[in-house]
Amino acid sequence: MRARLLVVLLAFSVTAVAAFAWPLLTVTARERTQQLSIGRTADLARFAGLVQQDDSEQLVSEVNRTRLCTASRSWVVNAQRQPISPPAASPCRMPMWRR
Repeated sequence: MRARLLVVLLAFSVTAVAAFAWPLLTVTARERTQQLSIGRTADLARFAGLVQQDDSEQLVSEVNRTRLCTASRSWVVNAQRQPISPPAASPCRMPMWRR
């Protein structure tokens, strides 16, 4: 009798925890995705501002720094599609704890 009750209570508690955890996990994932999107959009706005200021040296420096921080393979081209900041040869191999 006690064992059956324990199994039922255990199943109920696992279901309750999963029911409360799932919405929390989805909200957290959505929030992190939104923060990443906002950060990348801000980076693009910064790059566009540097292009408008015609400061290619600073632009290349900013793009390279972004590559190091985000391990992205980004590059910038001008209106004639010539690279201002060419793509990196390979993505950065930075440990996860440093990102």
